[in-house]
Amino acid sequence: MKFVPNGILELRLKAWFIEATYRDGKRRRLEDRLQDFFEGLLSLAMDVRQAREEAARRERLEKEGERRRKDRGRREEADQRRARRLREDVSNWRLAREIREYIAHAKACSAKPSDAECARDPVSEPFDWALEYADRVDPLVGSEPGVRTENPGATAHREPLHIGLLPG
Repeated sequence: MKFVPNGILELRLKAWFIEATYRDGKRRRLEDRLQDFFEGLLSLAMDVRQAREEAARRERLEKEGERRRKDRGRREEADQRRARRLREDVSNWRLAREIREYIAHAKACSAKPSDAECARDPVSEPFDWALEYADRVDPLVGSEPGVRTENPGATAHREPLHIGLLPG
């Protein structure tokens, strides 16, 4: 901006969308308007301060909203992991139950091979191994409830899942 002397003294206040100009005029000289200029300057400074405080407040609210969204996302992820784990535990529990029922039926068949339902030997491997396997995949059997020594489809050890149904 280039200033060119024109013989008219002018003071200008400008911030964002607020602008006020004080200059020598035909009726009043600038010196007579200095009180108005300083009042305008003070008013503008207060408006700027208020706008900055409002912007800072909005920024704090946005950050708090973002933090809450992230927290909600983490909770949802944790819930999804727990739900997936629960479904897996229920599936393994059902598998273990079905294996035990199958072995019980197979033992009954081996005790009475003349039964038509038991015409074919249903078990080619030892019963003990199948029952041990059922215990390994059953999330409710083992050293602690929910801790399994084998998990079909998963390799990592995990802590027991406590859903309020079991003691501990």
